[in-house]
Amino acid sequence: MGWRYTFFTLGALLIFLWVVRFAICPVFESPKFLSSIGRDEEAVEVIHKIAKRNGKTSSLTVEDLKLAAAPYLDVDEASIITAQTKLSTFELIKHSFDDVTGSNLKSLFSTRRLAWSTSLVVFCYAAVGLAYPLYNAFLGTYLNGKLAETGSGTAQSLNDTYAAYTYQAACGIPGSIAAAALVEWGRGGRKFAMAFFTAGSGIMLFGLTQSKTNVQVNALTCVAAFFQNAFYGVLYGYAPEVFPTPARGTGDAIASAANRITGIFAPVIAIYSNAGNTPDGPVFASAGIFVA
Repeated sequence: MGWRYTFFTLGALLIFLWVVRFAICPVFESPKFLSSIGRDEEAVEVIHKIAKRNGKTSSLTVEDLKLAAAPYLDVDEASIITAQTKLSTFELIKHSFDDVTGSNLKSLFSTRRLAWSTSLVVFCYAAVGLAYPLYNAFLGTYLNGKLAETGSGTAQSLNDTYAAYTYQAACGIPGSIAAAALVEWGRGGRKFAMAFFTAGSGIMLFGLTQSKTNVQVNALTCVAAFFQNAFYGVLYGYAPEVFPTPARGTGDAIASAANRITGIFAPVIAIYSNAGNTPDGPVFASAGIFVA
């Protein structure tokens, strides 16, 4: 029943959070969506609520929306401007691609320096997308095998595994705080923080492959979690800043896609390659990628 109790607990917690999200801390509907389906009054109301939540006031009215639409309507449409306009699902999908052009992609590589910067960011996302799950997605399997190997005994290996999980999860929290402080350091800033925390993760994982006791395993997984949580936060904050503003969404999309695509190969490497023959194999491969 152990795993069932775990699912009961997690499921109940998620239901509780769902109630809190919708009843106590609701999220406003998108004004763009409301306007696209003809609910202009509600769209304006949401704008006013968002402004109020941020300590501001908005003078937007429904009439403003209608006046803004007027130049784009023909004579017949303008005569019934008071009527609500509702786009079909197909029209909504079609309009979502209006701004999809190759110009944003070209702007990411428009100069030699910018092309180099964009390529490095995409490489970092791709490398992390492979290295992170190569270690973390198989952390339970690794800990189970490693802790048994280092002498905890089969009877205690499950308890030791989840204890180690708890330790490393807790140690990841101060990593985010440390990253927030280091990115503002004048001499180093974001690039130094990324390099420092990512290399630190790799070094800790290399050390983990050589651990001989449970204490060493727990200590190194905790420090590795500290470094990993830190660099992930810096990397995700840095990429949107370094891309040209008009092409920021395109750059983020390319980087994120590279991250997910390489992540697909993590289970293949961990299970079917020679690296998967020992508990240390995937960890060693992950460490090498982090350092690179």
